[in-house]
Parts: sequence; structure tokens; C-alpha cells
Amino acid sequence: MPARRRPLILLAVVVAVLAVLAGATVALAARPPIPSGGHQLSPGQVPAVCPAGATNVDSYGPTQGYYYDTEVDQWVGAPWCYPRWGNLEMSASQVTNAGSSVTFTAIPTDGSNSASFAPDTQSIAWDAAGAKIVAGCTNIDLTCTIVPAAKAGETWQWVMVHVAMPRTFFVDSPGSNCAGQHLCGGATTNAWAYAGVRPKRSTPAIIHGRVTDPDEAPMQGITVTATGASSKSALTDAAGRYELKVKRAGTYKVRASNGAGAFAPSPATVHAREGSPATQNFELKGCEGKKARAADVHSFHFTSGATGSMTYDDCSGEITLHWSHTTSCTPAATFSGTWTPKTSKWFRGYRGSDRSRILFATSPSIFSRQTAVTGGTSTTLKLVGGVIFPGSHRAILTVAAYAAGIPTCVTDSHGTPGYFDETLTEDQ
Repeated sequence: MPARRRPLILLAVVVAVLAVLAGATVALAARPPIPSGGHQLSPGQVPAVCPAGATNVDSYGPTQGYYYDTEVDQWVGAPWCYPRWGNLEMSASQVTNAGSSVTFTAIPTDGSNSASFAPDTQSIAWDAAGAKIVAGCTNIDLTCTIVPAAKAGETWQWVMVHVAMPRTFFVDSPGSNCAGQHLCGGATTNAWAYAGVRPKRSTPAIIHGRVTDPDEAPMQGITVTATGASSKSALTDAAGRYELKVKRAGTYKVRASNGAGAFAPSPATVHAREGSPATQNFELKGCEGKKARAADVHSFHFTSGATGSMTYDDCSGEITLHWSHTTSCTPAATFSGTWTPKTSKWFRGYRGSDRSRILFATSPSIFSRQTAVTGGTSTTLKLVGGVIFPGSHRAILTVAAYAAGIPTCVTDSHGTPGYFDETLTEDQ
């Protein structure tokens, strides 16, 4: 190989190694540190007798450790090892599936005669707390068969099995502690093992959809969260779309939120299945807690001779209108009123606009009728309709007055007597 090419190859190797190390550093940095003083395990690591010379172990019972579970994204406690007291062992720890049984055997060692005499004297004590006993496990049994767990969980499940019995038996011993006894049990010894149950198999699934405002325009930056068999959150993109890759198939509660808007449905119940993406769309319906942000409230003033103001909440659709109009007829008449309509919706294509908001429905039952004075005569006003054009920052509304004696010179832009067409401009 030419000497001048070697530096380039070495440089490429160094860069590749650094990239791998950097990736590993990033991956490790994303993982929280192991709990203080914890011994790090691998998932499913089978507990055994503590190794000789190990530090920070318990001489009187099992010692715990931690493994990092990527399914739940956290450190999970699990048994690491247990001591060996002498004169007694138990068959090794075992791993099984949920609902299956495992059998443990107590084995007296080091010349102990407890295998012969402990059953006769009913001096065996088994403990497998939380497990279903299938066979044995009594004070005369050297074996114990259990079902450690009926159902698999999200993480490994470990059931501790403990057995205790005399280290050995003295037969017809003349000693003071056993005098007069044919069988005399010595000091108690202990042994431990574990039954592990594998977690349920991960079955990833996908929930996706779109978030829009009331006129079906996409909403970017909306947080969509799924909670259930696992949990996941994502932000919508410029097209209002989101995708949640949940770690397990199952039933989820899915919500959309931006901190101020109320979205429907809330929440949505979604059944996520493996291999079949579930679709759930959301639409902005109003303000959370019926409170609008300042940016959602728009103010308008009249520009066609009338006085007053109008505000509307772009989030909730709530509108308040204060209006007064004095005619130039003879005799002059003043009409005024205050309305708080409860309906509002987005509408496409009104008067050539791509996007407009219908402020008031035409149904008279929706609006309260207000009383005004016309030259000393009471009359009734009714809001007939209105529309706002956000792009051009203007609005149009129509008001009707019903009563005898209304000046015939009061007409709208179409020449209809008794109607007012008013134009409003948004305050900038």
C-alpha cells in the first residue's frame, strides 16, 4: 500500500471509532444513572450464590441489584445473589413463563443427616410468599412446587423461595442440650433460590392522526399523549399530523393539548393493534376551562356611522357586541343594544373568502331581543347575522328593528326597510 494513503485510512478509522463512541455516549446520557449503590444486572439475570469476595452483600439474606428495562424506560429492582450458610443448599434458581410451575429441592450438605431426620421431626419450613403452592412445601417435604405468577407483567417478576431446617441432628446424644432425646436438632440453617417469570412479549403498535381547528386547518405543535399499556407523546407537524409508536398493543386514552385549547374527543379511547395502525383525529372545540389567552381575543370597532365595539374569542367562539346607531332621518332615531351570542363556527367560501367565521346564526331563538327607544316609542332589535374575515381584519353584521313608526329611510345595503348593515374593522 502506498505510504501516502495510510494517513487517510487511519484518519477514517479514527473518525469512525469516535462516531461510535459519541453515539454510545449519547445513548448512555439519555439513560438515568443507576440508583446509588446498586449493583447493575442484565434483564433476566438469574440470581445465584453471592460470589466470594463480593462487597456490599447481605450475609443474612438476598442482595438486590438493578437492571435497565427499555420497555418502561427506567431502572427496575431485581435479586442479584443470596448467601450460602452451610449444611444446606437449594436447587438453582429457575426461569419460567407465567402460569407454569417450577420445583425446588432442599439439599442438606457437608455431612448433614437432615435429609433423613428433618422430615421425621417435621422441622422443615418453606416460604414462597405470593406464589401458588402446587405440591410439597410442608414441614415434612424436601421439595416445593409452585406457580410463581399467573400472569406476565411488563417487567420481570421474581419470587423468593426460602427453606430452613436444622443443620444436622444429634442421635441419642449425651450432651446437656440433647440429653434424653433420641433425635435432637442442631442450629437452624437457611437456603434461598428464586423463580423468575418472563415479562409479556412486546407488541409495538402505532396510533396516528391529525389535529385541526374548527375550519379543518392543520394545527402545528399540539401535544398528543397516549396512556395505557405503555405511554408516549408526540408533537404535530406543519400538516397537523402526529404518530405515536407505543411499545405495546392495547387500549389507550389519547389526548390532544396545547395548554389553552380544548380538543375533542377528550380523551379518545383507542384500541392499538399490532400490525394495524389506529387512526384518531382531534378538532379544536374551545378554550380549556372556558378561559382564552390574550392572543385569542380580537376587538373590533364600527366604521360605518354606528358606535360601539365587538370582541370575539377565536378559541371559544364567544362574542360580545355593544352597538348604537342614530339615523339621519327626520325625526332622528337612536337604536342600541348589547348581545352575547352563543354560537359561532368557521365557514369556507363566504363572499369569496377562503376562511371566514359566521358570528351569528339566523335562528331568532338563539338571540335575546333588546329594547331601544325610537322617538319615545319602544321597539325590538334582533341580530340577524354577521360574519368576520380574519384575513382582512373586518366584519359585517346585520341588525333588524321591528316596531311601528320606524322611519322608512332606515334601510340596509339592499334597500330593505328597517335593517342596518354595519361594517367593523379589527383594532390593530
